[in-house]
Amino acid sequence: MSIPVSGMNAAMTRLEVSASNIANSSTRGIVPATPASQPIPTVAVGGGPQVYQALDAVQTAISGHDTHSGVAVRAEPRLPSYSEEYEPSAPYANADGFVAAPNVDPLRETVEQVSAVQGFEASVAVFRASDAMIVSLLKTID
Repeated sequence: MSIPVSGMNAAMTRLEVSASNIANSSTRGIVPATPASQPIPTVAVGGGPQVYQALDAVQTAISGHDTHSGVAVRAEPRLPSYSEEYEPSAPYANADGFVAAPNVDPLRETVEQVSAVQGFEASVAVFRASDAMIVSLLKTID
C-alpha cells in the first residue's frame, strides 16, 4: 500500500507547488542582484518588494528491497528564476525601467495540475485494487 499512498502524496505536493506558482504569478519586484540563472536570494536588496521564486516539483522513484517503495517529491527553485519586464512607472523599477517577474507560465502550470490530478486518480485506483486483493485474500483464509 505504500506505493499508491506515496503516489497520492506526490500528486498533492505537485498540485500545491503549481497552485502556489499560479497564485504568485502576478507579483513583481526589484530586479535581483543575481542573474536569472541562479535562485532568487531570500532577502531583497534595495528596499523594494521581492519577486516570487517559482518552484518545480521534482519527482523521484524510491525503491528498496527492505524499505517501502514509491515516489518522493521535492520543490526546487525554477531556473531561470525571473524575467525582466519593462515597467518604468513602478516605484521599484531599476534605472532602465525594468522590474523582475516570476518565471511562471500559466499554460505549463495548468498542464502540471491536470497531470497531478490524473496521477492522484491513478494512485487511488491502485490503492483500491490492492485493498480488494487483500480483502479477497483474507476471505480465502477464513
